[in-house]
Amino acid sequence: MEEMDPKRVVLITCISVDYDLDYLYHFFKHYGRLDIDQYKVILHSKDKIDQDKMLGRFQLLFKDIKAEYVLEFWTGVFKYYDKVDRLNSLIVEEEGVYYVLADVDEQQIWLDSIKSTISSNGNQVVWGRLRDREAPVNTNTTIGTTIDLNEQFPIISNKSNWEAKLYYKPIVFNSSFTLNGCHDITGIDKFKGIADNNTVLDVDHYRWNDKRLNKMLERYENYKDYNISELTKDSDHVLSVLKAKHKDLL
Repeated sequence: MEEMDPKRVVLITCISVDYDLDYLYHFFKHYGRLDIDQYKVILHSKDKIDQDKMLGRFQLLFKDIKAEYVLEFWTGVFKYYDKVDRLNSLIVEEEGVYYVLADVDEQQIWLDSIKSTISSNGNQVVWGRLRDREAPVNTNTTIGTTIDLNEQFPIISNKSNWEAKLYYKPIVFNSSFTLNGCHDITGIDKFKGIADNNTVLDVDHYRWNDKRLNKMLERYENYKDYNISELTKDSDHVLSVLKAKHKDLL
């Protein structure tokens, strides 16, 4: 599909009902200020989701946001590549439609409108450069709605200690592309694109809250189980988790 200036911007995300609901207020407050026309949200839980309750919650979240939203409910064991497949299923190829990819614990720092940035970037992929945000030692990491995340997590760091390929991820791309994991696009060399002056924006990553350890321990067990039984594809992401010691997961 020939690339063209953006007519419509759709944000896609997958949110854990079990661990990530504390982020919702901040996430939609941040992205609700941007020129996003629609949100496609996957809500995952290992247990049955109270759909009416979640629908009511999203009605309140979108009370002052002038955009459409669609919710998809996913119940069962979390598998990384299931998430990627579900995100790809949200992408519909259509001229002039661009997708924003954002995790609920990420806030992309846009210096201009999304549509203007896409156009000035020659309609190429816009890349995000993740940077960890931490709270000072011995301070509260339970996320509420009364304190801005930047105030609660003022320290910019490299706590995740990822390889370079994980610190960069696509944050906007046209609808002809599909994801190859959550940090890459199929058929695209991101470092070549970055070297060719594709736009790169900072992304604040507020992952180090009070629920992070339990979330990672659960994912560790999930990845171990479904890799041993060969129920999913191998990936650098999964292997890096499998090689980690529990004490290093936080």
